[in-house]
Amino acid sequence: MKEKLVLVIDDHPALGRSLALMTGHRFPIRFLVATTLQEAHRMFHEYKHELSAILVDGSVETRGTCDTLPLIKAFGDSCFRGPVIAISSDRCNRKLMHTHGATDLCEKHEIRNKLEELLFTSKPKKRIHRR
Repeated sequence: MKEKLVLVIDDHPALGRSLALMTGHRFPIRFLVATTLQEAHRMFHEYKHELSAILVDGSVETRGTCDTLPLIKAFGDSCFRGPVIAISSDRCNRKLMHTHGATDLCEKHEIRNKLEELLFTSKPKKRIHRR
């Protein structure tokens, strides 16, 4: 199984280490962690062709404000076509992020399952029924 590269944008650097511990034995995932918006922007542009997914918290630098919306829009405007997963602890922020371009959303305790579903589970192709 080929290693997947996932960008984690969250103000808590320990999240990336926790995810690596939770997934490392089951799935080959390497996590890049950005704890500021500037760092996230730089890492995205540096690795965008190698990324398999992006996990985005809602509030990275400004508490109480969903300050990652411009980043999410930039991901959608770029060549990146992988999942952008809203992982904010705030349910309203997750929904807001989804309406601004996040492709998926989940609570932080669901991240491992969401990554498994999106990156490692082969989805059956839809059959086209023609008349």
